[in-house]
Amino acid sequence: MSISVEIARIEVQPDKLVPLKGKNEYDLLRLKRAVISGIAHSGSTDQRFRIVFDARARLFRLTITDSPIRIAAATISTALMQEFTRLSRFGEPMLLVEQSGDGREVLYAVDSPIDPVALSHFIKETGTFGR
Repeated sequence: MSISVEIARIEVQPDKLVPLKGKNEYDLLRLKRAVISGIAHSGSTDQRFRIVFDARARLFRLTITDSPIRIAAATISTALMQEFTRLSRFGEPMLLVEQSGDGREVLYAVDSPIDPVALSHFIKETGTFGR
């Protein structure tokens, strides 16, 4: 089954901000979490998903956000992992921690120096991968 993934939106939630001198702007020192929304495509089937990446715990949770489940969370996360591996060249970037029995959710520990938020942003800006 061929999967393509489109990243629709990335929202970052800062842990610590520092004001920039002379400007009404802030610089992000540490990321608390990021919420990444997207759509997976397989043939004529689409599946919406959401990823919550907790930067402090280095946890990556992918959840299917619409019903019924047409493409399992594990299938989408495997496609993302393969793309992250291809882009980062660090080998297996994530280790499976937990998977729901209904296929709606997977949880991974990020066990490499990759930045899932930066890689997701790259995918978003360069277009859908896997097509």
